[in-house]
Amino acid sequence: MTKLQIISRLWSHVYDLKMVVCGQTEKSMEEIEREIDITECECRRYADADDEELYALDILRAAKAMNEGRM
Repeated sequence: MTKLQIISRLWSHVYDLKMVVCGQTEKSMEEIEREIDITECECRRYADADDEELYALDILRAAKAMNEGRM
């Protein structure tokens, strides 16, 4: 599952829980909790991985600093 798919699933969980609070869902809390557990398992592969987006941002900042003569 990609990061974008995980984010999408997390928003689905938020809305599922919102519907539970409003009493407008046919999903049980057990079913929602099971789906959240699956999403948590999918997140684990990213837990110890370096964040490529932050690394790329650091590189861009360093390049900008070099161009401005600060390095």
